[in-house]
Amino acid sequence: MANSDLKTAHSHNITFENSYYNNQSERPSWHIDYLTVTIWAHDYDDLVDFVNFCLRGVFTDLQDKGHGGRFYQTTYKTDLSVTLRLDPIGQDNENRATLELPGQACQLLGFAKLRDLLLTFNDYFPKIRINRIDTAFNNVPFTVQDVERCILDDNLRSYAKRESLKLFSQPNERVYDDDGQVVQVGTSGLYFGSRTSTRMIRVYDKHGYTRLECEYKHDKAHQVGLDLLLSDTPEKALKMAVGHLRDYVDFFAEWWDFFMDNFDRLYKTLPQNIQELTVEQIKQWFERQVSAAFYVMATLQGQDYLSHLYNKGSQTYERSRYKGIIEMECTK
Repeated sequence: MANSDLKTAHSHNITFENSYYNNQSERPSWHIDYLTVTIWAHDYDDLVDFVNFCLRGVFTDLQDKGHGGRFYQTTYKTDLSVTLRLDPIGQDNENRATLELPGQACQLLGFAKLRDLLLTFNDYFPKIRINRIDTAFNNVPFTVQDVERCILDDNLRSYAKRESLKLFSQPNERVYDDDGQVVQVGTSGLYFGSRTSTRMIRVYDKHGYTRLECEYKHDKAHQVGLDLLLSDTPEKALKMAVGHLRDYVDFFAEWWDFFMDNFDRLYKTLPQNIQELTVEQIKQWFERQVSAAFYVMATLQGQDYLSHLYNKGSQTYERSRYKGIIEMECTK
């Protein structure tokens, strides 16, 4: 698919409703959990400046770390491990770089901003290519053990070989809430598929609920990434994500049929919202990036401006990436 086709993309985040799920926090949802994009540019300085411009307002500017890594000679980093690698080692004279957006960075940006970022890059740079994308499905109605049994009993269709199944267990891992209280001890999960192939899945206990992740790399990542980001409705974006998952693996079990039926029939849209974007993450971002500007305005404008800011936020909340967070917090 041509890069120019990217300009028609439209998509949203989606979460799902069913009587099986008792409240909002238990309903299954999906999002992009990792994204890397390789960029070809005419000039490295311009590339860094433009990427900083695109990320500004969400992350601080990328900083040169003074070393390379992962076959690049130069590394820039910013918040939440967002990384830009420049100048590949031992390659031709192409000005090429790779931008890595890990899980929390993708969650903070939200689906719509990830899409807009890709479209902006496509408009500005001579060439771009998606070389990794992960999709994550939270609160799935099955367990790690359900998946393990199906694989061991060959109750599935998959491109992965059964011997690629790997189990892991971390029984002593402690997870704390914002008040410092232990909410869970121990976690476990499995990998299915080769790390050297273009696809693999992970299923694990995500501190109280089950998460299914599918990792796509190389040519498959570019195909999946375009399919998701070119979808012009939320329904189509979801069907693309599930379609690529089922193309790789399909389990012959009632819990899988129930899970898949919900993706075709029942869903609810929360525009630009990622359920794992927590109040604590927003607080940390606000204190790190906004607190100085807030101090200036509060000092110079006083209480009237603070009231104005609160009212402004209440008006724009419904159209922001934070929509749904207050409602979810109130149901806990």
